[in-house]
Amino acid sequence: INLCPLRVQFQSAGKNWLFDAEKNHCLEFDALVGSDGVRSPDGKKTAFVRDHNIWIRDDLINKEQALTHNGVVDNTYGSAPWSAKVQVLWSPDSQQIFTHQLDLRQVTTRALMDHVPHDAPFGAQRVRPKLLEQKMAYPGDKQVEAYRLSAIDVNTGEMQMADYDPLPFFCMGEGFFSEEKLGWWANDGRRVFFVDVVRGANTVRVVEFDTQTGATRVLFEESSDTFVKISHSSLEFPLFMPLPDSDELIWLSERTGWAHLYLYDLNSGQLKQVLTEGAWLVRNILQV
Repeated sequence: INLCPLRVQFQSAGKNWLFDAEKNHCLEFDALVGSDGVRSPDGKKTAFVRDHNIWIRDDLINKEQALTHNGVVDNTYGSAPWSAKVQVLWSPDSQQIFTHQLDLRQVTTRALMDHVPHDAPFGAQRVRPKLLEQKMAYPGDKQVEAYRLSAIDVNTGEMQMADYDPLPFFCMGEGFFSEEKLGWWANDGRRVFFVDVVRGANTVRVVEFDTQTGATRVLFEESSDTFVKISHSSLEFPLFMPLPDSDELIWLSERTGWAHLYLYDLNSGQLKQVLTEGAWLVRNILQV
């Protein structure tokens, strides 16, 4: 699937990959993401968004059904402000999806100018700028874009909301569950984990969510007088790596003044090992 001139998604060796030509490396994904939705790990179903709600299509019999029903304009399921990619994450057993509802209803509207619209008629003389509107909070606004996290059983349609405050939208990337990958499943198919970046980014938390009960617990958090970085720039993916096979997480931190990697136990939330240290910084995790 062509995403842009510098990124391509593909399947190989039974896994899904994103090749970034600019960085010259591949990242593994849990599911291949395309405009048509996100396919389940067993390849039998596809989750997609229609009319602001999440739908499931049984690809074996080509039958569709809505999983959510209360999605409306500016309060949509499985959508991201700056991306057309469907924001759902399948459980390893293909029985549940981890997703969010993005609430923009109370967010102020900004006026934007599209100086060269893509749908303009051919010919430079006929191209005219187009005025657009975008819901986007300003610094200091009381109401901001907010994610409400939930897990949905794809067979029964039963939804379990996370017992956790809505998360503020904090970056203009490809979405919570795509390249940013701020949420992921444990191999047991019951627990999910997510990263909560507090507004202003001076505190970041790693949280466990029990999809059967809705219970959540903060496993660990980092705070700073300025801000906590989980990537080196807004143009890069967050630099941490879940290890579901061992219930561990490789975490990036500047707690010593340098960006280094730390290994955490996702059962206890305890630090297990300092992986790198010294007067230099880690730029990327290449392979585990």
